[in-house]
Amino acid sequence: LTLGNGNIVFGTASKGIYLGVTSATAANLLDDYEEGTFTAGITFGGSATGITLNRQYGFYTKIGRSVHVHGYVSMESKGSGTGAAVITGLPFASSGSTGSDSVGSLLVAQTTFANDTHVTLHVNSSSSTMTISDTASTAASTTMDEGNFVDNTAFKYSLSYMV
Repeated sequence: LTLGNGNIVFGTASKGIYLGVTSATAANLLDDYEEGTFTAGITFGGSATGITLNRQYGFYTKIGRSVHVHGYVSMESKGSGTGAAVITGLPFASSGSTGSDSVGSLLVAQTTFANDTHVTLHVNSSSSTMTISDTASTAASTTMDEGNFVDNTAFKYSLSYMV
């Protein structure tokens, strides 16, 4: 442990801070904190062919195993790919553990889908990608694809997920 310029620095791995615990175990150790930016993209069926983005950004905060992300993607051209719409480029791969699924909020502009639709964003297991789904009030959830997007589609998102 060193002090320098007002900062506390832990010298080796597996060191951190125990907050409000009576038992100093590895499960109670806060040993990871990070802030940064990332660049998200979008693919259709795994292809980014012809996709032109005119604005894209992302911000994240990682505290322990929890990652909080906020981002924006604006397309100029949706390209020629077909298939499931997937947002790429999360800063960390998600956990594949049972019960670690995450769903986030999404604001979309210039998309097409059935009436009375609820749009959701889901982080894919053991991946740094997210899938966009829509659910009409009388139907099951379906993954959005290139047919739901136009050349000037834009979306903002915010979610938390586990690594």
